[in-house]
Amino acid sequence: MKGESALLRPAFCFPSYLLLALGAILSGRVVAQTAQHNAAAGGVQHDDTQKQIVQPYKQPTQKQRFHTFEGQMVSPYALGSLAFVSGLHQAERNPKEWQEGMAGFGERVASNFGTSMANASARYLLSEALQEDTLYYPCHCKGFWRRLSHAVFSTAIARRGPDGHKVLGIPQLVSPYAGPFTSVYGWYPHHYGWEAAFRMGNHGLLSAVGTNISIEFLPSILRGRARRWAERLHLGNPVGAQGTP
Repeated sequence: MKGESALLRPAFCFPSYLLLALGAILSGRVVAQTAQHNAAAGGVQHDDTQKQIVQPYKQPTQKQRFHTFEGQMVSPYALGSLAFVSGLHQAERNPKEWQEGMAGFGERVASNFGTSMANASARYLLSEALQEDTLYYPCHCKGFWRRLSHAVFSTAIARRGPDGHKVLGIPQLVSPYAGPFTSVYGWYPHHYGWEAAFRMGNHGLLSAVGTNISIEFLPSILRGRARRWAERLHLGNPVGAQGTP
């Protein structure tokens, strides 16, 4: 049905598609990846035009992991995405059973926020239970296709232990489906079932791929003030992870 297919977009899916497209178009213009400073080493000399310093993996603290969890729900980017997609749903009147006007917009904002909160909570709780680091770490490799491949496959990769060895990222693969199933069986109209929730979860997983691609390429494109604004809007790694060795 038209209403159902239009609703099959989680709260942060559409903005991530925009970032994916921006990264794909502009990344071809990137000549070299920006060199990163190793703050822990201090005073390390490097050539910005020739090489990039590979920093050793540093396991995020409990505080940093919780800060990431908060950022996925209440960062400026998350809240802006929430309002934007809720406005699209309002314009399309999805679900059609919900009201119009400000009352209907409030319903859709609450619904999308609940969905994203369930996704973020599932990812955080699973990562804590499995003791896995689910942050995205940009690649130190060069070349558009290698970096693109790293961004895509990192959607299913997590890190474990002090050495940060790579494992299958169960939290990343499961969490996109937590919110859709919660919302479908919690407050959506009754004609939405598990098929709709599963398709919404698939869109959420695709959204995560787009987000990884944007984190991989946008720092190489943004410069100066634009990059600082990207950091303030939480468009990168929330704990400032520099890359993967």
